[in-house]
Amino acid sequence: MNKQVYSSILAFIMLFMSCAIAVHPVQAQNSNAYFIANQMLQNQQYERAYDMFYNLHEENPENYLFLEKATESLINLKRYETAIEITTEARNQAYYPARAGIRLGEIYHISGDTQKAFSIWEEVKRENPGNMEIFLTMARAMRDRRAFDAAIDTYKAAARLFSDSTVLSSELASTYMRAGKYEESVREYLDLIKENPDRINYVQSTLLRFNDDYLYDIAILEIGDFLEDLPATHPSYRDLHQLELWLLLERELYERALATAREFEESQSYTSYSLYGLGAKLLSDRQFKLAEEAYRYYVDNNIEVAKYQSLEEIANIYIEWADYLSDFNLSSGQKRDSLYKKAFETLSQLERQEPGYRNMDRVYITQAELALEHLHDPRDAKRYLAKLEQRADSSNLAQRSYIQGRIYLYDRNYSRARIAFTKSNKDIRLGDLAEKTRYYLALTDFYSGDYEFAKIQLNALERQTTSYFANDAVQLRVWIQDGLQADSTGELLRPFAKAVEYFAQGARDSAISALEPLISENSINPLSDEALLELSSHISPDILTFAYGRIARYLDSSGRSSPLRERLMWEKARIGDRIYSEKATVSQADTGNSASSSIAFPKNTGEIISLYEDIILEYPQGFYASFARSRIEELQNIET
Repeated sequence: MNKQVYSSILAFIMLFMSCAIAVHPVQAQNSNAYFIANQMLQNQQYERAYDMFYNLHEENPENYLFLEKATESLINLKRYETAIEITTEARNQAYYPARAGIRLGEIYHISGDTQKAFSIWEEVKRENPGNMEIFLTMARAMRDRRAFDAAIDTYKAAARLFSDSTVLSSELASTYMRAGKYEESVREYLDLIKENPDRINYVQSTLLRFNDDYLYDIAILEIGDFLEDLPATHPSYRDLHQLELWLLLERELYERALATAREFEESQSYTSYSLYGLGAKLLSDRQFKLAEEAYRYYVDNNIEVAKYQSLEEIANIYIEWADYLSDFNLSSGQKRDSLYKKAFETLSQLERQEPGYRNMDRVYITQAELALEHLHDPRDAKRYLAKLEQRADSSNLAQRSYIQGRIYLYDRNYSRARIAFTKSNKDIRLGDLAEKTRYYLALTDFYSGDYEFAKIQLNALERQTTSYFANDAVQLRVWIQDGLQADSTGELLRPFAKAVEYFAQGARDSAISALEPLISENSINPLSDEALLELSSHISPDILTFAYGRIARYLDSSGRSSPLRERLMWEKARIGDRIYSEKATVSQADTGNSASSSIAFPKNTGEIISLYEDIILEYPQGFYASFARSRIEELQNIET
């Protein structure tokens, strides 16, 4: 018995192997022929491609792909009758009558006989009432032929038979979208998310891909209505709320986004952090006031789990706001200084109310930085350093060394500053603090006159293109390179470096004295434009006319080819605006003593407008053009 079983198994294996040996060459031959034919099709050699595909179809009538490729070749040759003939023959065979019917409808539609196409498709639907795959294939064919209404009807018919299919819902929504029926598309997508919350990212990416303001407006309205009828406890509710906020931000409807997030936060029985997350997005879009309001909600309502984090975020908003105004001179120095002061006061409030705040190390560091950079009070910085040291936390050693380095640098103790910054950098190695310490190491060398060492320190930092300090590093390198190219000894660079240091310490008069050789009327220095920018960045009412006169003279002479000309024109317009509005006193020293250097200060609104118009005329697509247009509109409204 065992012998018989063994013999049977052996015979079966040998039979199978002999069949395989016979079949494989045929398959290999077909594959090779298909590859060659497809290459011809792609190379637009349609006649030769058709001949090869048709032969493959004749030899393998059960393989639909060969029929499809053969008819594709014929369609490209516009031989529709032949394509219809061989597809009709395939439909009458038993291999794939439904798919052949769908293909036949496509060919009629392409040839222009749409009535016949729809008639055949209807026949296929009647013949395959329960076949979801056939319905989907037909709907896709209709959609690809831009017969959107017919495709939508087919998808709907399939949905009635197979109601729980996410594929159907997704494709129906997509077809509505391609047909321009945005309301129906959005509703279908919302129903999809309601049943499948995990599809939210797919829907968002679809909306993003269309990038259509009208579509976004419709989606905002539809989601609002949809959420009104959806229970707040539904798993999709929060995701849909986040999608609504995203759309509002994309449409720059910031105030409405804030109101929507607040309403959602208030409707929840728990802290949803909706406003907290929105605050970060508003800040990234430079909607500083609205971002502050978002975080302020948790402070004003005394929501403990988010209150103190929100206070820290509000302080960061004030700092970023002030930095933004300062970087582009979009407001007065008084406004910027008040924001830095508010940041310091907010952090002090946080320290008083919650001394055990888990991120207190970070708070102390920020307070010390504010004390040095904007309050110019190194004693306060030392006080916060002492508090940092009292926490006796070994994890903050790098932070402590960093603050020590900043204090030493402020006191011009360069050697000890280098040691402290180096120690901090070694302790932390990666991250924001490591980038800070490397930048300040370079700045220490810059202040002390070791320009080549400063360049070495900048090399690594400049490669960190995402670093907050990358731009500062590039600017510092430009200063060094421009100065050393003009004079390799560094003598031309030295007064500029001292002025930058004096400004950083709040010693404005000493800084202006150091800048004098660079910004005087007859000065020829590669850093004159940078020196004027530094001067305008630290403007105050008592030097408005002085700064205006120096910038105006530079722009009229050697500043015509300066890469910073647009920015200096903006500085001139802003300072002139303030001179007129604040009725600043103009002295003989400011206007110049010779006829050739005489400076005309703006005396009325029309002359102020002219300063802004000069920017638009010379740089119509420049960074400051939109700001200039806005200010002109404001001034014109004031006049009327």
